[in-house]
Amino acid sequence: MVPALSPGYHLDRDLQVLLGQTSLDGVSWDAVPWPHDSFVILLAEPIIDALGHAYSCLMFGAEKRTLNGKVVKMAYFRLLDARLEGFQPLRSPEAAKWERLIAQGRPDQAAKFGNEWQRRLEGIFMSQYLLPLEEVAGASLGTSATLLANQAFGGSHQEGERPEWDYMVRLAAGFSLYLASLPPGSSHRSEWSPLSKSQRLDPRAITNAAQVCLVSSVYRMSVEERQVADEHVASQKPSYELCAHFRRGHWRRPPGKGDDQTAAKTIWVRPTLVRRDRLLPGTLPGGNETIVG
Repeated sequence: MVPALSPGYHLDRDLQVLLGQTSLDGVSWDAVPWPHDSFVILLAEPIIDALGHAYSCLMFGAEKRTLNGKVVKMAYFRLLDARLEGFQPLRSPEAAKWERLIAQGRPDQAAKFGNEWQRRLEGIFMSQYLLPLEEVAGASLGTSATLLANQAFGGSHQEGERPEWDYMVRLAAGFSLYLASLPPGSSHRSEWSPLSKSQRLDPRAITNAAQVCLVSSVYRMSVEERQVADEHVASQKPSYELCAHFRRGHWRRPPGKGDDQTAAKTIWVRPTLVRRDRLLPGTLPGGNETIVG
């Protein structure tokens, strides 16, 4: 379970797009500087999965669990349905009445509250991915999330069945690396602040004590880069490259430590629009495609 008061980070759109298009190949799981044992990433734009579910929030949590008779540190990644923003939980008086009806032995009346709860939850979906951190410590974050889950739990998921799993890992781990790369006092990380009144669901809810930090990209994308990035994500054709194309980013070791296999990869090489000069004014990459792999 993720604690109720997990710190919340609000990403701006540029940072979300750039991290989503940054490879984590060669960065091992044990090299990620997770900022907290649990935290929340509030997305600037929802993630849409293959079934059409829209997610507006990513949660990460790490806790001790028992797996195959051994206590391990399990990492949880959860995408929360965007419809949860309008979800109305049972209010305190409703919950108290429900408990009284159960205590009084009136199951039919108590069931009405249960049906109301189910009605409010109808259609809301959450995608979850979990992995024992010790068992994947030396593995690359670029390895298929499906493959690692199958190895850890003996599953039989086919690669590509749940593409949002790879996105969860890429975004949460990439964000942790990015946050650690910002210098102290960076203007791209705000001070912690409480939720605004418009964001609060219930004046009596413990979640109103949550603190939120706005994190922005050190690089501002141009209009052309945003459009190309959106088209690249929508195409889902990584084996094709356009004459002018959007190149995925990656993480590398600091200057002078490129040959040191023990050095952490802390330098972000951002995604970029390659051969912008080949674009006519006001146009986007298009036309002929060339197979490159």
